[in-house]
Amino acid sequence: MLSLAQVNYFIDYYRCFKPHVHALLGDNSLSDTDLEVRARERLQVLDHPSLQMYNKPRWMRDACKPTWEQFSAKRAFEAMYEIADNLGLRGGRRYLSACIISACAMNWGVDPSELESFDPEQTLTLSALVCDIWLARVWGSVFPPLLKGRRGAIISEQTKVQVMGRDGYTSIKSGKVDYDAPRTTAGLRYHLQVVPICNPVLPNDPLLLDWTLDFFIHYLGVDVTSIKADSPSNCLLLDVRSKQAFCDNLWTLAPTETANQYRVVDTTCTVAPEVSGDSKMRRDGDHVTFVDHTGGLDLEPVLPSRDVLLLHAAYTSFLHLSGMRPSPEHFRRSVG
Repeated sequence: MLSLAQVNYFIDYYRCFKPHVHALLGDNSLSDTDLEVRARERLQVLDHPSLQMYNKPRWMRDACKPTWEQFSAKRAFEAMYEIADNLGLRGGRRYLSACIISACAMNWGVDPSELESFDPEQTLTLSALVCDIWLARVWGSVFPPLLKGRRGAIISEQTKVQVMGRDGYTSIKSGKVDYDAPRTTAGLRYHLQVVPICNPVLPNDPLLLDWTLDFFIHYLGVDVTSIKADSPSNCLLLDVRSKQAFCDNLWTLAPTETANQYRVVDTTCTVAPEVSGDSKMRRDGDHVTFVDHTGGLDLEPVLPSRDVLLLHAAYTSFLHLSGMRPSPEHFRRSVG
């Protein structure tokens, strides 16, 4: 994997890349379609047979096992266009197109149909942008590698109590009820856990921090600096199986146009034996709506944040649709 300094040598974030991106975003003479056509012309270089070492960088072998052959930088860009459509990201497609064009700004005079004339440096730049920056560093700042099944965030007892009360001691995914629930609460008893949706650990490096914030603001429309790990708005109440699958990005909750309502996108295709006959189990395609069960006793709204769940849905979608997970077509059918 390239170092941040190496990537910046090719892209020149402050002097070239970022100014180009924002100029294109604000250029009203260029429609979203115009930008996308130009961007997709640039992406053609990733198909060139002699430049596949950049389209499929060697360091991704370990990251994508056992689906190495499915992943490519080109497929990752395509996945991000698809995610923008699936999740209704206003401005997401335009931002992506602007980034692709700006990364190749040095080659604007090249005819995209003459692939042999493309400088390999352009292919390296595109690969570094989507693999070394967005995948390895930007997404990793809010979804760090799992540590013993956890995101690494420490959740306080106060937050746990708030989430338990908010969700009525019941998991919205499995319908299971926590052992500490009041006796009047019906349902299969189980030990539930309060699980952080994401754990934002923003970069210390000023350049990478600026890049990260700019990406999330313009692609997803989310200000990640406002996310607090230890907050009810960043937590779900889940049983062990649902938690592990959620943290492994095997299922997610995609926001809908209705407030606090989400669509379950679940690729596991399995149901735990003890709940196989429980109609409360939320499966792929079902809709769930979060409701505050505290009866208004809490002054602070504690429902899960749409922005935080959007982050998880987008990252989960990226892993599957880019080919980093084994069944991108199954995920595509689930989210479609």
